[in-house]
Amino acid sequence: MGVSLDSQDTSGMTPLMKAATNCNADNVNILRSGANPKTKDREGRSALHYAAEGGCTESAATLVMAGVGVDEKDRRGCSPAFIAVANNKPRVLQLLVENGADLTLRDCMGKGMLHRAALCGDIEVLNVLLDA
Repeated sequence: MGVSLDSQDTSGMTPLMKAATNCNADNVNILRSGANPKTKDREGRSALHYAAEGGCTESAATLVMAGVGVDEKDRRGCSPAFIAVANNKPRVLQLLVENGADLTLRDCMGKGMLHRAALCGDIEVLNVLLDA
């Protein structure tokens, strides 16, 4: 009917990004089959960044299987793993580590994930990083 699954709102978010933000894994699974999961919003974030931010492990797994890069950086230099660290989401971080996330990446301020984990104080996130 002419509806684009990749249509973006004023912030550049797509329906897939909205579903990932809300941890709606069923909708992520349905939308990923016709939407471009690599689309980025105005901040350079993909749906995987949003899934990482919300701690949406199942949605993140679906997006990784769809080919979204685990090391894609947003405009601030943050990869999905960095976003998971910054938001204290150890299960998503573990998933990203298991799928090859580069834990040596630094944000635009030169801070690494270990810096952020130490600052945020989440022991589970710190343990995932140290175990990796």
